[in-house]
Amino acid sequence: MDRNRRGFVGGASVALLAGSAAAAFAQQKELAGAEAAARAKSGLAKPTSGAELAALLQTAADTQTVVMLDPATDITVDKTVDVVQRISTSQVWGVIGNGAKIRSNIQNGTPVIKYSVTPSQPNGTSCRGLTIQTLDIIGSLKDGPGLMLHAPSSWGAIYRATLRDNATSCCGGLGALHIKGAVFELLVAGHVSENNRQHGVAIEHEGNAIISNVMMHGLNSSRNTKAGLYTSSNSVDVVQGSFVNNGDSGINAPIGIRSVAYINGENTGQFVIRAGGFANIHNCEASTDGKTIQHDGVTGKPAGVPTEALVDYYAFNQYSNDLKLTGECKVTNYNGGTGYLARIQQAKGSSNVWLEPWMDKASVRRTKQGDKLPNIRQVTAS
Repeated sequence: MDRNRRGFVGGASVALLAGSAAAAFAQQKELAGAEAAARAKSGLAKPTSGAELAALLQTAADTQTVVMLDPATDITVDKTVDVVQRISTSQVWGVIGNGAKIRSNIQNGTPVIKYSVTPSQPNGTSCRGLTIQTLDIIGSLKDGPGLMLHAPSSWGAIYRATLRDNATSCCGGLGALHIKGAVFELLVAGHVSENNRQHGVAIEHEGNAIISNVMMHGLNSSRNTKAGLYTSSNSVDVVQGSFVNNGDSGINAPIGIRSVAYINGENTGQFVIRAGGFANIHNCEASTDGKTIQHDGVTGKPAGVPTEALVDYYAFNQYSNDLKLTGECKVTNYNGGTGYLARIQQAKGSSNVWLEPWMDKASVRRTKQGDKLPNIRQVTAS
């Protein structure tokens, strides 16, 4: 009797479990269907391959629309996602990633995601309104830039683009974010670029296709083998930012930079800011312990020397292009660090280093004893 009862109970349990499993499966199908319907209704796209992502981004370019990715998007690409704009645009178009992860398995030094313009004749292609937001791009260290804007001709310029809250890490290109060619009036806000093989961000002209009016707000570019930001254009403004433990420097601007304000650089190469021409530096700080340096992420070799000053001003061949240090520019030493405000040198020409009245002239050092240029001047209170 007991055995029969146990058998009955066992059979009932199996039936009950089977019924529960069927109900759960049906509920899962219902939920999956509801989720798919909600996703379709919301307009969120969830590509599962690089080819699908490329098709979505190219369609947005062709139709001048903005594609919105599902935040659960997580794909690996083994070749560049190329997006080419062939028509003049006058409205907002591009992509909002919602945190979508794009992982690179590229091994040949080419970009992960690249936006470019093909000029049309006779009037050219005016590419306006591109927006790229909230993408998380993780490189292979053997690829190129994680994200690149490329306008090789002034006949196909990129105007008024907005890059907001994107991340580029572990990339192998000249810059993990690379802006190249005729790019005008660009806003880069809240960008994070770290642990990259070269510069965190690179900005450069290409022949007669020049960069103009790049505005960078809240840039966090740290732990890169070279500089946090490298720019061969001096038409760049950097407001607020953090540059920690880069190899070369926080910012490297070999022909100068229009303005840098409210940034902090900590143990980030020999100098936080290197400027080879005019530069307006306001309320910026260098922090140094006099010993911490960056190392190459692949070879492990040292990639720089400890931070010694906020600014290195090397005004070679410059004429009346000045360095201005205003506000509370300072150096914070800790754990034995012995940093100073600026190092200056000049081969020829004439320029000035302008200091606030309260700044100590002795905190500005010349590269060689007896050098006379640039002149050091202090603004006197009226």
